Amino acid sequence: MRRILIKSLLAFLTCYLMLFFGMSLRPNVYDEGLVLTAAMRVEMGQIPHRDFYAIYGPAQFYVLAGLFKAFGTSILVERLFDLFIKALLVTVVYAIASFYCRASIAVGASAVTFFWVFGVMNETCGAAITPVSLLNLIGSALILSVFRGPVPSRRMLAAGAIAGTATLFRYDTGIALLAIQSCVIAIAIFVSLHGPTTRLRAFGSTFGPYLFGFAIMILPPAIYYLSIAPVYPLIHDVFLYPIKYYHRSRN
Repeated sequence: MRRILIKSLLAFLTCYLMLFFGMSLRPNVYDEGLVLTAAMRVEMGQIPHRDFYAIYGPAQFYVLAGLFKAFGTSILVERLFDLFIKALLVTVVYAIASFYCRASIAVGASAVTFFWVFGVMNETCGAAITPVSLLNLIGSALILSVFRGPVPSRRMLAAGAIAGTATLFRYDTGIALLAIQSCVIAIAIFVSLHGPTTRLRAFGSTFGPYLFGFAIMILPPAIYYLSIAPVYPLIHDVFLYPIKYYHRSRN
């Protein structure tokens, strides 16, 4: 464990420096500009959906707004945070692979992830897809042990909380992750246990903490939003407007 931690730290530092020196110096007017503008509006006290259009969750806006308050409103602050998440994503891939595979495979997996981050996502700075990818990876790694037998409730609680946090960054992929991991838990229990009663009891004891962790992260922000804003702007931004215009604009 200590050796993996030291190697993971070295991988993080190496990846961060390489991403920093290879970072594009040109702002991405559309995706990055939308995130920066939304974060500045949140910093001034505005609420997503109620005060401005937002198709994704509010977490990325609030994280950046907090960083702006702490370190100043600057694109460099957003870029450094984005590079931190990307380097952490590569490091987590290496750490997880190290637990299951030999060192060469772990290095190869993290190298592939680095080239994906550097090549495909280098121009996508500040977007919620990066922290969502990291959260999805960590949450999925936590529930892998469900194939080996009973899983501690605190582990499933953590996995559910991570899935809930991912939903606050992107509603669509967060709900998809909840559905996928629910299926994974059900499949693991189905193939390892026998009898409908035993399977149902095991699914309830495993999925219950997971769902509770998910609700802990989702319900407080939802209740807070409904206490200060009507629900219609949220429905409009997430469902009504995209259904009518999103496909047309993408074409």
